[in-house]
Amino acid sequence: MHSRQSMLALSILAALLAHGALLAVAPTLPVSSMRPMTHQPARLFRVKIRQVPPPPPQPVRPDTGLATNPGTLEDLLKNEENGFDPLESLLAETLEVPQLSDRVASDKVERDHYLEQAPDSLGVIDTKIIEIAQDTARQDIQIARRLVRPSPNRILGADELPVLRGESDLGGGLITPGALPAVSLLGRPATPSDVDAPRAGTSETPAYEENVVAPKRPDLEPPAPLVDDRVAPVIEAILDENEYEFLDDLIDIKLDTFVPPGEEQGFFRIQITPKAANHIESLPKDVTFVIDASSSIVQRKLDETAKGLARMIDALEPEDRFNIVVFRDTAATFRETRVPATAENRAAAHRFLDGQESRGETDVYNAIRPVLQEPPRDGVPGVVLVMTDGRPTKGVRDARTIINNLSAENLQGNTIFAYGGGNTVNRYLLDLLAYRNKGDSYVTASIGDIDGDLPGFFAQFSTPLLVDLEADYGRIKDAEVFPKNVPDFYEQRPITVYGRFAPQQDTEFAMRLTGDAEAKRKEVIFKADLRKAERGDQEIARRWARAKIYYLIGEMCRMGEKPELLAEVRELGRKYGVKTSYDE
Repeated sequence: MHSRQSMLALSILAALLAHGALLAVAPTLPVSSMRPMTHQPARLFRVKIRQVPPPPPQPVRPDTGLATNPGTLEDLLKNEENGFDPLESLLAETLEVPQLSDRVASDKVERDHYLEQAPDSLGVIDTKIIEIAQDTARQDIQIARRLVRPSPNRILGADELPVLRGESDLGGGLITPGALPAVSLLGRPATPSDVDAPRAGTSETPAYEENVVAPKRPDLEPPAPLVDDRVAPVIEAILDENEYEFLDDLIDIKLDTFVPPGEEQGFFRIQITPKAANHIESLPKDVTFVIDASSSIVQRKLDETAKGLARMIDALEPEDRFNIVVFRDTAATFRETRVPATAENRAAAHRFLDGQESRGETDVYNAIRPVLQEPPRDGVPGVVLVMTDGRPTKGVRDARTIINNLSAENLQGNTIFAYGGGNTVNRYLLDLLAYRNKGDSYVTASIGDIDGDLPGFFAQFSTPLLVDLEADYGRIKDAEVFPKNVPDFYEQRPITVYGRFAPQQDTEFAMRLTGDAEAKRKEVIFKADLRKAERGDQEIARRWARAKIYYLIGEMCRMGEKPELLAEVRELGRKYGVKTSYDE
């Protein structure tokens, strides 16, 4: 036992001696090192310094005038016209990138949409761009009516729109655009006693309604061109086909020309009238009388209008068809559709008109719109005679919107005539609504004359001879021929057309005029030597200018007061002495 303890003690002593010896020599043992290891780097590139000559001086580019101090406006415009050589521009300096094509091709980018363009879509896009450039360019440019200086003879009211001045407006000496030479009714200035003041709160015309889009009217096929340099073979071919009935022996055609001294362009006027010695069989007509009975029409005016309308109904022929629409805020019709003008129907129409009262608001648009949707008989004129002051107080109230929408919706070929009485008539609406729909307008200044003037106005288009006319003027360019749409031909309302020609080039004048007379297609072919035509005077040029101005005002009503149209109206008025509300 004693010996075992001695052995254990010796073992412990030996271990302690070994551990102490190890601690004594520990500082000299290289167990680890805190110094970083060093490696020989690989040679990745080398640098070589060499001398490079300086680049040659670059040519001085011309000054484009686009510096911060461009100088005068004339210099800027001149530099803009001269431009600079594209080869010397920065666009000609390209940067070469190694393997650019391969790198782009290898870059596969995931996309969520299809980027390739179908060939058909490209054509559609090009067409749309052209349509936008032609039809809607500068569509939103408008000139406020308050900024348009009116005629110095009379200041426009806040609820009036610009329109051509007439004799009944200013007291003589001016051309009345609504009364073209074919219509010769007299217009007399109104006296103060004739002014009919509308009832309070019913005649205010609201401001122009923005963002109103009128439906587009489908294009009509143009008539076949006339082979103007060989008129005789054309006539022979038509005779062989036996499709047309000629009117040459039944009508007179008069051609007048005027060439201003020192000018290259001349003017011509064509007047087509029935021959007095012969009788042209007249056509029946489909007529709708639209009468305003709202409170903006004072009772006295309504009574006089109803009396004149009764006289017109009595003058209808048995083969005519007619209807009556009396409107206020809503419309009431005599019959659902046009009915024959028999004695029984005329008597019933008189009873329908008796006792009509002036009351309610005025909804012009919704009164006329359904009437235009009823087509006339084939080869028969559809006549819509509107009797109103043209001042709506309900529904669509903006005059331009009413004119544009009704003109676009008149797809049945009805002709609109407009009549007003007194000094509160909105002539802008009446004139342009009629003009845009092949008709005419007339305003009686005195309420006491309505009973006689209204039937007299109706007599101008009560005897139709030819409808749906199409004209071809041969070599003469029809861009400067007015009116653009030839109106229907009536016995008491001759056709008058104005145009321009080049005396050095246009020596012969040829015109083909075709139209319908019930089931028959009739035609007039006229040929004349412009050098031998009857010479007119400056009045032909003035009336041509008036007809073009009227057309341009109609275009401004349709598209807005574009600056180029406004400038042309003013220039024509200044040059030819035609006053309008757009005069500066």
